[in-house]
Amino acid sequence: MNGGGIIAVVLLAIGLIAMFVAVERRDRRLKAAAPKAVSRSALVQSAYIVEDITTGAGGAICTVLLALTILLSLAIFVAAKTVFGEIEAGLLLIAGTLLFGMGIVLGRERSYRVYRMPRPAPPPVPEPPRDHSRLASLERLSKLER
Repeated sequence: MNGGGIIAVVLLAIGLIAMFVAVERRDRRLKAAAPKAVSRSALVQSAYIVEDITTGAGGAICTVLLALTILLSLAIFVAAKTVFGEIEAGLLLIAGTLLFGMGIVLGRERSYRVYRMPRPAPPPVPEPPRDHSRLASLERLSKLER
């Protein structure tokens, strides 16, 4: 490899690592933002759904194969002696990215957890205001005497 090819491989590796770190940080932030377990008496909603998306075994294999395809196509491009070798490297990159990129997307596993919550109690009915005037107390006494 010449100097330009080595620089391209190093920059590609740095880009892949930066992308991996960004995705991991986003996943941690989303998991930290998920609500913690709450006592059943404090719940108001009827249900709460938590979605968890993880990369399955197929998605992980496709991620490794995508990285290898990118590195291989870059090496073929750098080592190409003719324009046809460069075209071959470009086609390999496009085909590998489409094939293994779809494998990564389809290799995700989604799982859902549903937390059922009790219905809230109806609000208490307020008592009618009591009349504390002297006339009202005399009327109540007269009703009691009858």
